[in-house]
Amino acid sequence: MQPRRGNRVGPITITHETDDKGSYDFPVEPGLYDVKVASESGFLNRSRVFIGAGQIVSLPSTLKPGIRFQVKVVDSLTNKPIKGVDLWIDSRTPGRMAMKEGSQRTTDSKGLAVWESLMPGNTSFSIRKKGYCRWWSDACLRGLGTLEPVNNRVAYSWQRNIDSLGFDLIHDMPVVVIKMEEGVKLSGLVLSPDGKPVEKAAVDVTPVERPHTLTGDSRYRMITDENGRFGIKEKYWRGYVPAGKQVLYNLCAHDPEAGWANAVSKPFASKPADEFEFILKMTKGGSVSGRVIDSEGKPVPDIEVEVVAKDNLDTPYFNPRALTDENGNFTLGPMREGKYWIQPDTMKGVNIARSPKQEKTEVKVVDGKVTSVGSLLFRTGGPNR
Repeated sequence: MQPRRGNRVGPITITHETDDKGSYDFPVEPGLYDVKVASESGFLNRSRVFIGAGQIVSLPSTLKPGIRFQVKVVDSLTNKPIKGVDLWIDSRTPGRMAMKEGSQRTTDSKGLAVWESLMPGNTSFSIRKKGYCRWWSDACLRGLGTLEPVNNRVAYSWQRNIDSLGFDLIHDMPVVVIKMEEGVKLSGLVLSPDGKPVEKAAVDVTPVERPHTLTGDSRYRMITDENGRFGIKEKYWRGYVPAGKQVLYNLCAHDPEAGWANAVSKPFASKPADEFEFILKMTKGGSVSGRVIDSEGKPVPDIEVEVVAKDNLDTPYFNPRALTDENGNFTLGPMREGKYWIQPDTMKGVNIARSPKQEKTEVKVVDGKVTSVGSLLFRTGGPNR
């Protein structure tokens, strides 16, 4: 029993068992509830009821057989069935989504997986198969797993289709077809400036037209092994990314010890089932120094300063950033040679958008040199976003 999403107190789950006579009696807060009733024999009932203050409500006494839900998973290009696809029902709790206990199924040689006696109504499924990075179904609820046209995005043309699939489960529903698209295999080697392998370097994928990771998080990040290799011993999607199609990608490697500048690949186009091998060699890089002052010329301590490469080939997670000292001074680096935008910020950490209140200054970084930008003006007036 669960209050509908959107209630100020929700979601709260209340579980209660009937006695040997099938009776029940338990208190709840007033509100609108989604009620699920299930027996060990597989008979179910789902309903929505409003319970007012001081009201006694009886739930439907008749249980019905559960839903038999069957899926067939096929390759999006060949339409052939895919064996060994893992699927499970999502269990959502505040701030966390996990696998519902006992719900995992794996497709057979015909690409089929079956659940017996599921609760009717909207149900969310996760799906995984190493080497496959997108999935969709025409049977999904709108916006919850249907094929997403790449020209349907206003600000960013990357096709997503990487999230859970939502279905409205009903009796006598036909077999649901799910299509999976092969990803792009990425592997390679990260080297230090003197040509030695770099262990535990972080390698991320960046769309060239958008200065961030593909999804705004680090789900496709790879870590190099003791031989400096990445994309070899990865699970599920790691080592693979959804095909860029009309969106160009590049790779960015970051030294965890911050001893060398980031290494980046050239932009590349990709389609499903492509494979790429990279050698990313870091450089010693250059640095930038300066001072942050306010409108009265006084130093501004403990303010973060961040640089963003003008070519957008780094990811925000790997941008050099530093805090000003008590005198407003800072030094940033190492960073690869090139042109950057630099500005003070009112928020610490990775920021998707730079503050429009702060003026950005262009600076040219040269390998092996420290470039001074002089004083940067910090404008007061509230947070960056």
